[in-house]
Amino acid sequence: MNIIAVIGLILAVAVLIVGAYRGLGALPLTLLASLVVIVTNGIPLWDGYAASYMTGYTGAYLSPAFRQLQSVC
Repeated sequence: MNIIAVIGLILAVAVLIVGAYRGLGALPLTLLASLVVIVTNGIPLWDGYAASYMTGYTGAYLSPAFRQLQSVC
């Protein structure tokens, strides 16, 4: 892992923190933070969003714990 990739990860966390502090929603924040990581790590844009981002994002909503929480509410 090169230094630019590490700086990109730290910058993405900073984007999440600042955006959450300002009251932005989770979806735009995660899209922006993932864009920072994709660009600084040299990942192709479509592969970064389609393969990595969306599988993780939808996996959170398809998990058994989330479905259990939905049935309680």
